Amino acid sequence: MGTMLQVLLSALFAVALVHSDAVGMTEKTPVGPGFLQDVNTTDSGVQNASLIAIYGYNNQSNDIFLFKVQKIHKAQVQVVAGLKYFLYVDIGRTVCRKGKPYNLKYCSFETHPLLIKRLTCHFELWVVLWKQSWKVTETSCQ
Repeated sequence: MGTMLQVLLSALFAVALVHSDAVGMTEKTPVGPGFLQDVNTTDSGVQNASLIAIYGYNNQSNDIFLFKVQKIHKAQVQVVAGLKYFLYVDIGRTVCRKGKPYNLKYCSFETHPLLIKRLTCHFELWVVLWKQSWKVTETSCQ
C-alpha cells in the first residue's frame, strides 16, 4: 500500500511541477496524466534530460569526438508512469575525444572548419523519479 501511495504522490508532484514550469499555459490548458505540455527550456528537469540524452547519443555515436547540446529549441513533458520528456535540440562536436575521462562542461565546441559538425536532434526520455530511473527511449538526429 505504501508503494501505491508513493506512486500517487510522485504523480501529483509531477503534475504540479509541470503546471508551475510550463510555458504559455492558461487556466483552460489541461494538465494531468497523458497531456503533452510545453516546458521552459531552462527548467532543471529539461536540463537534466538533455544531459542524459547527449550522454546516450555519445555512447551510440561512432564519432571519435564527443558531442554536447548547443541549444534547446523546444521541450515538452508528458505525465505517464513517471515523466516523458520530448526535446528538440541542436548538438555540436566538441574537441574532447572519446575514451578519455571528460566533463562535457569543459569540452569546448570544435572550431576548425573541416571538423565542425552540427546536428538537429529529437530525443525522448522516460523518467521515473521514485525509481531514480532515466532512460532514453528515442534518438533521431540529422
